[in-house]
Amino acid sequence: LDISDNTGLSPEALHILFSVLSDNQTLAVLNLSGVALNHPLSSPSPNPVRLADFLKANTALLSLDLERVPVPDVTLQSISEGLQCNTSLRTLNMTEHLCEKRLFERVQERLRRRATEVSS
Repeated sequence: LDISDNTGLSPEALHILFSVLSDNQTLAVLNLSGVALNHPLSSPSPNPVRLADFLKANTALLSLDLERVPVPDVTLQSISEGLQCNTSLRTLNMTEHLCEKRLFERVQERLRRRATEVSS
């Protein structure tokens, strides 16, 4: 599913999208590049939490593209928590964003640890 660069998505639309996708067990690729998860009109936005819930529930997603997605620390923390439970994701693209290096390293470490567990 490619909704990249869809900057017109409202917080409500993203909420619905993540809720629906949480129950979807066939979606293998999700491209959210350039989509603002933290919508400027809804502060704080619940969508990073919805994304984390989606990552926890979905067992089919293989690739998630978050390139050029503004990723504040709270969003990265939510993604990291979602990744702890997700065993299917193989590719996560988070290029061209700024976040606290320590949190990004924590996400990388969780992915490495999970990959080791899955391959064992």
